[in-house]
Amino acid sequence: MSLFDSFKSAAEVRKIRSNELQVQLSVTSGKQNFFLKPKDHFVVLRVNDDGFIYFDDIEGHYKITEFQWEGPRYQTVTTTSGVTKYNEKSRSSSVTQSHGRDKRTGRLIGAAVGTAILPGAGTLVGALVGTGNKKTSEVSQSRGGGRAKGSEQISSTTQEFEQEVAGMAYMHLSDPVSNFGFTFGFYCNSVIYGDLLNVFARSGYSPKSES
Repeated sequence: MSLFDSFKSAAEVRKIRSNELQVQLSVTSGKQNFFLKPKDHFVVLRVNDDGFIYFDDIEGHYKITEFQWEGPRYQTVTTTSGVTKYNEKSRSSSVTQSHGRDKRTGRLIGAAVGTAILPGAGTLVGALVGTGNKKTSEVSQSRGGGRAKGSEQISSTTQEFEQEVAGMAYMHLSDPVSNFGFTFGFYCNSVIYGDLLNVFARSGYSPKSES
């Protein structure tokens, strides 16, 4: 093959891949299946026109046989802002706190895959969810000294929001030709799951729901 043919072939591959359905995943377990280095985490899952899953750096075309995700998880975030006025001058400050307790919604999706259990993820993702609660309070006090006296007024506003955090998901893939299969774990949230639903539809996989 000439150099021109090589460039032409590479361009055709890029064109095909640009039109294919793809999802980038942050892998947490099973990295050895993708030959990832210790500090590497991301792989791109692709679906070809025949509904098979494949990846850039490993051989084989796979079908999804199992998928598990615990569903959306949310963390309460509290934001406090304040304004202090003294002798017609003001200064403001803002503090944001994230509480460690999370709330989970939805049911476990998919059958259990393997026996590996990993800690939950703490990475904040997505946008703020809901309108939250808002509280406003004011405190006034007077200060004096020497010839000048003035009043100080402190006003603070506290708001609470629900913010989604990434949870763990597991997927098992199997190559119907070689019968080789493997399981890997990755971070998942509502946005990624929405992309995976398109992958499921294209590849012919139907996720199961546990009661």
